[in-house]
Amino acid sequence: MTAVGSVSVTIKTATATTAYTLPSTVDIDKNGEAALSAIAVGDAVTFSVQDTNAKQIDKLHAGDEAKNMPSGSAPSCSSSSGTTG
Repeated sequence: MTAVGSVSVTIKTATATTAYTLPSTVDIDKNGEAALSAIAVGDAVTFSVQDTNAKQIDKLHAGDEAKNMPSGSAPSCSSSSGTTG
């Protein structure tokens, strides 16, 4: 994560640095449910994009992914659009 705004984030992946908007429905987790204010520049994140044309993120996760899972859920394979480290 290279920047965190009030309704946007900028994420650097292996191939590009891109600014994304966060709609009001975005799922943000950092060691469990969190607000955008819990995500910090430098955090490694996983994310998925809701609308690639509008560059809108629908899921933004940081921290311990096991803590980001709903209670009683086992981790599963997903198709994240990006991971940073």
